[in-house]
Amino acid sequence: MTRVGNSRAQSDGAGLSLDCVVQKRQLPDHRFTSRVRQSHLSSQSAGAHLLLHVHQTVLRDGEVSVNRIQTLDYEQSVCSAAIRRVVAARVDHVADINQSLARGDENAFLDESDPLQLSTECRAYIAGILEHIPAITAVANPTVNSYKRLLPGYEAPVYIAWSPGNRSAAIRVPAKRGRSTRIELRTPDPTANPYLALACMLAAGLDGIKRGLTPPEPVNRNIYHLTEDESKELGIRSLPHDLSHALDALEADDVMRQALGEHIFTEYISLKREEWASYNEQVHDWEIRQYMDRF
Repeated sequence: MTRVGNSRAQSDGAGLSLDCVVQKRQLPDHRFTSRVRQSHLSSQSAGAHLLLHVHQTVLRDGEVSVNRIQTLDYEQSVCSAAIRRVVAARVDHVADINQSLARGDENAFLDESDPLQLSTECRAYIAGILEHIPAITAVANPTVNSYKRLLPGYEAPVYIAWSPGNRSAAIRVPAKRGRSTRIELRTPDPTANPYLALACMLAAGLDGIKRGLTPPEPVNRNIYHLTEDESKELGIRSLPHDLSHALDALEADDVMRQALGEHIFTEYISLKREEWASYNEQVHDWEIRQYMDRF
């Protein structure tokens, strides 16, 4: 696993700070080369100041070579914008985001008296992200191609659940405790703007803490192997299955609207609706191969 970036945000309201690590997993047949830039972002809507170290990444996969670099507005920092899934039935290019809260020098997610050694704040933070994750998906998985990866049975989880070790859940809690106690959101991909995605995650988690939310019980079974009835019985929902449904969830989420600010929120949805409409207007090779000789 390759560590791609670190961020630390201060939240004035709760006296907490956010430690965040963006990770990209190196999967078979993929090679990465990286350069590091440093950038700063002040986010008034999230009450946070983010310090990010962002890598420029080149992905090579057999005959596929992707080198698409997206320039961000903040101090001309750069991040990778590789196509999410370029070959059918093959593992893909993914990003995990590890997050923890700190109060002073203490990890606020740690409570050694809890059976999982997770604090009430940690559980509330998890609950907040789970509640808002359909909307977060529109920002953390921002392209049409992103949803070619979010399919059952592939590396990325598509189920809204959490677990202390189950990789099929959207949120995993890695085994390390002490100062390393953290959660891992496994759904985002590297096409996301890290500033917008981190602002949404932080706002969702802090909303969970502010409202005192309680997450559902952790799921310790492989969710991919559950039947539809078993998933319903456990209250497990799925992520939006395409960009359009994710945008519907984002548009209905007032917490995400506040986190992004009215201007970015409105313009982002408008541009992404145009992108979805443009995609739907295209006739794809699969349709030609599937139907040309049939009708």
